[in-house]
Amino acid sequence: MATPQEIRTLLNGADNKAKTTLLQTMVKIPAMASTDEIVQRVTALTKDGDMAVRFWAKKVVARLPKPEFPPPLPPEPVQPPAFTLNLLLKKLESAASESSFVGMDTIKKLCESRDERALEPLIDYLGRCKDPVQISFLTKNLGIWFPSEDLLPTLMPYLRHDDDRICANVCEGLEAIGSPKCVVIFSQLLDHRSNRVRANAAKALSNFDPAKTNEILYRMLAMQDKPHFIISACHAIGAPKAKGFLPQLDNLLEEDLFFCDALKAVENIGGPEAIGILNSALSDFSDEEKQNELNAALTRLERGYLNINLQKASINSNPPVAPTSSPSTVSIPRVSESINAWRAASFFVTLRPFLFISLDVSSFRLGLGQ
Repeated sequence: MATPQEIRTLLNGADNKAKTTLLQTMVKIPAMASTDEIVQRVTALTKDGDMAVRFWAKKVVARLPKPEFPPPLPPEPVQPPAFTLNLLLKKLESAASESSFVGMDTIKKLCESRDERALEPLIDYLGRCKDPVQISFLTKNLGIWFPSEDLLPTLMPYLRHDDDRICANVCEGLEAIGSPKCVVIFSQLLDHRSNRVRANAAKALSNFDPAKTNEILYRMLAMQDKPHFIISACHAIGAPKAKGFLPQLDNLLEEDLFFCDALKAVENIGGPEAIGILNSALSDFSDEEKQNELNAALTRLERGYLNINLQKASINSNPPVAPTSSPSTVSIPRVSESINAWRAASFFVTLRPFLFISLDVSSFRLGLGQ
């Protein structure tokens, strides 16, 4: 293991590839962040210009022990709104020239009001706002609080923004709108340069076109040279819940770097196949922490599967023709029997050919490069 001095030297150096490799190791061994100086440097790298460095620095920070805080104070009584709508709208007119905190506080209150009178002023403010934090907030929350196809011409230009965080938030705003016209938009975003934008687009597209969504997620899971793409794909898999991903996720469980994200994806897919994979993985791992996480996931999955079987048994059972002296019994399949039956059979996954539909998308082309 590298010494604290060597870790500081690498983190302060200009070699982004070396920094990324070191940060990936620190995700697996958080104890390497043994000094306050290293912790502060890793925290600073969460805002680094290199996407991979920034991604893995955030992963390391998330694994660091959280400081202990005193117990929270009891909540204060709810006070009536401090500003009326008209006062907020007047404040919005000058918010662009004031601090970003004042602007964010104002647009947040206006969005949460859901008042249609606030929509046009918010759109106008978005058009002249230069603060990326406020732009990111509005491109996401306008679609959430005021879902309407009329917002598409307002939000779509921000998909070409240089800040990938803004593009990713636009995806969430468009997903909340739920217009069929967004299918074409999300399909094009599956080839965006940012893994976060691609993952958000894949998640949203699953509501419209599962075949295309699954294809891009298969491709992302196979990118062994880009582990942050694999983790983003694991996060997106919870939407389509396709069992065809299970063999790849089973392999990813064996890698420390992807274990937690792959486990969550398997749990999101669910069903007896997922239970079988986790049972098999449980016997392969000697690491106590991983065994505890696998057991917790299995408990949740088996409880859900048992509830489904109980419901099916209740629906399929026929009422008795005549009253009897003893209550009728219902045969309920045990979870373990279903799992063993599945595991006894050979498990092969055949990918169906994907169907690509040609659409006239001339009015929705985004002009996104790789």
